Amino acid sequence: MGERQILASPADLAIVERLRAGDETAFMMLVEQHQAPMLRIARMYVSSRAVAEETVQEAWLGIIKGLDRFEGRSSLRTWMYRILANIAKTRGQAEGRSIPFSSLAGEDHADTGIDPTWFQDANGRFPGH
Repeated sequence: MGERQILASPADLAIVERLRAGDETAFMMLVEQHQAPMLRIARMYVSSRAVAEETVQEAWLGIIKGLDRFEGRSSLRTWMYRILANIAKTRGQAEGRSIPFSSLAGEDHADTGIDPTWFQDANGRFPGH
């Protein structure tokens, strides 16, 4: 049994037309309505609220830039949240591949989980260093 596809409603299409025409009120209304849920979704993919906020900002830019490509084959909300999820997944994956430099600083090996004595020889020196 196929999944029923939800197309853009007449209200969605009207908002898209207002946005395409540069209507700031329509944009602010959309932001007010979706900012908090988008932040919660982004937070599921990235490591911190700050990164989630950046991710949502990037999604808003993607939404505005992509308005001309919105074809109404889904609801506006679904389309917007797909953009957000794609950006958030990419950010989350990039974070997973990198170690923040700040996590390497400091004398306390509890921060990194690595005990420096593992690399010392019997004389307390670091051979080959």
